[in-house]
Amino acid sequence: MNNILQLSLAALLLFFTACANDTYEGEERDMDTGTITTTTSGSSSGQGYAMSDRFLDQLDDFNEEYLNLADDLVDSDFEDAAEEVQRMKGEWSSIDVGETAERGKAYWMQQSPKWEAALNRMAAATDIESLRIGFSELTNAMTETYRRIGVPDDQLYLIYCPMAFDDKGAYWLSKNRKVRNPYFGDKMLECGSVQETLTEAN
Repeated sequence: MNNILQLSLAALLLFFTACANDTYEGEERDMDTGTITTTTSGSSSGQGYAMSDRFLDQLDDFNEEYLNLADDLVDSDFEDAAEEVQRMKGEWSSIDVGETAERGKAYWMQQSPKWEAALNRMAAATDIESLRIGFSELTNAMTETYRRIGVPDDQLYLIYCPMAFDDKGAYWLSKNRKVRNPYFGDKMLECGSVQETLTEAN
């Protein structure tokens, strides 16, 4: 009986150790905060995709508009948010992947329709809540892409609110660790926690 108990405890210990280290290649977990940092090699081999400097500069301009939109959603200002979406569409139309190597270009052509679909959904929104749905979809597409190509400049924090959309949960990206919730605004401004840090390609 003692042997069975010891084996059971050993199995449980192994399970929880594995769960505490649920990171993947290119990821590191801060054991104090639980935050995962995702780094990308930026090479044409392995998991990362090398993108041209020009493309990343254009994507960085788009990022700035995204962050401005997040601020408008924090303020629950539909009019300003709708105008920001139009500026984002303008930045989107200028993004050119042409100078990027073929492997990176192919990846972007695979990912970009997800970005565009979310942009179009936001552009068609008639109220702040439907715009927030599109914002969540865009965030998911951007996060998926940045995990593979790195962020265009410095780093971005991926923040999660478990109560958004009737407790289904939603993410957003921010340059600041301080939580300012774009899904609830001042109703629950600080609802959320940093889940991941996305960094530049090396």
